[in-house]
Amino acid sequence: MKAVGFKGSDPETIGLIAAAFMLVFMIIGLAGSADYINRPRDLADRVIGFWCSRFRIFYLINTGNFLLACIAEVIGFGFVFGFGYGAIPTFYTENFPTRYRASGANAAYQIGKSMAAGLSRFWPG
Repeated sequence: MKAVGFKGSDPETIGLIAAAFMLVFMIIGLAGSADYINRPRDLADRVIGFWCSRFRIFYLINTGNFLLACIAEVIGFGFVFGFGYGAIPTFYTENFPTRYRASGANAAYQIGKSMAAGLSRFWPG
């Protein structure tokens, strides 16, 4: 956002607004949509939704307009990611038998986080 021309703390403000919306949509996603739609389908819908809207989101951010960038972040980060992120903990735990559920979900989460962090270190850019 700084490269597009946002000054001062505007990018951080936009990120905080989107994070507040993400918190609301995470609670709704955890309590609502993931229970009515099966979780793998719900997560796949969120990935497809973000993938289809990614160009519009980046276009709105590249306008340099605070309001349009805020709308883009709320839609992309808050709404799409928030709904999906609410269902992830339950999705992880239900993939393991009850006896191993806590340790299996924890191991999957930690390994995934370590892999993502390790791969990002070597990402060109």
